[in-house]
Amino acid sequence: MALIALAAHDPGGAGVLAAAAPGLRDRGHGLLWLPAGPAAKLWREAGEYVPEAMTASAAIAAITREQPALLLTGTSFHDGYERALWAAARKLGIPSFAALDSWTNIEKRFRSADGSLEQPSALGVTDERTRAQIAAEGWCTARVLVVGQPHLAGRVDRLRRRRKNRPGGAPKRIVFFSEPIEEDYGPIARGFTQFEVATLAAEALAGAASVTVEVKPHPRETEARWRDWLARAPNARLATEDTEALLAAADGVLGMTTMALVEAALAGIPTLSLQPDRPGILVPILEDVVSVVSRRAEAADAVRSWLSGVDRAVQAPTARDLLDDPARLATTVEEILRERA
Repeated sequence: MALIALAAHDPGGAGVLAAAAPGLRDRGHGLLWLPAGPAAKLWREAGEYVPEAMTASAAIAAITREQPALLLTGTSFHDGYERALWAAARKLGIPSFAALDSWTNIEKRFRSADGSLEQPSALGVTDERTRAQIAAEGWCTARVLVVGQPHLAGRVDRLRRRRKNRPGGAPKRIVFFSEPIEEDYGPIARGFTQFEVATLAAEALAGAASVTVEVKPHPRETEARWRDWLARAPNARLATEDTEALLAAADGVLGMTTMALVEAALAGIPTLSLQPDRPGILVPILEDVVSVVSRRAEAADAVRSWLSGVDRAVQAPTARDLLDDPARLATTVEEILRERA
């Protein structure tokens, strides 16, 4: 069997690789973990024994020393960690395979600060629509393979089981999943920031009896800014549990464009996306499975109307193309290994 190096920086990519790891291990492959940034903590929370977060140079030294049969990575929006490893793997003659975790900002994940493109040998995408989109844009020279989203499939399956026969009652736990909109796009580009949307939601829920609003910051956000915001929002508090525990316990989920909304909706949790004054559709998959509010003037009424229905049973979307065969990524990795043999 082969030694496979797993490398990721951002939480989304780390989640995809963590979901694929058991299947690769069950097939007899050895795993060399190369975490950076938030990935180290997330992999430990998933039960993996991994080293401390490392620099790109340390990870390159590891693959140079260990010579894995394949470099399997996530992708990152801002950090150049995976891009540096793809370039190093190419020089070492090691094939690289990057698995996308999302449906947005795809090309940016392969652009360096100087505008140049750095790509892996192969790219794994979530669905056929994403593959067609990349082909139409014309920038990608890597082989593109459809592998689904194993992290999403696994989490939705676990949530559905955990929430079966879940009791209702009061108080209602409403969780707002944040993401670094202001940090990633600035205060204007998307029409809203995470703090503006959280304020809209908290104000809309302020008069509701027996409702607790819990804010879950994104791993790349600083809690200090949210603590400042919470000081001005007496009906809200900072969530301390991990994402899956919060989704399992939540009566309803609010957010903007985070994949936590997709996970919640597919698990049958009442879910609402607030994207006030957005310039256009930001995440197409959200439009398929989540109710989206795009007009700022309608946000408060929409939140209150949504809250009135959180006790009603929700029919989860089918989304077969996203949830079918969570082992597809591991199977594709083995196909690439056989081709190289």
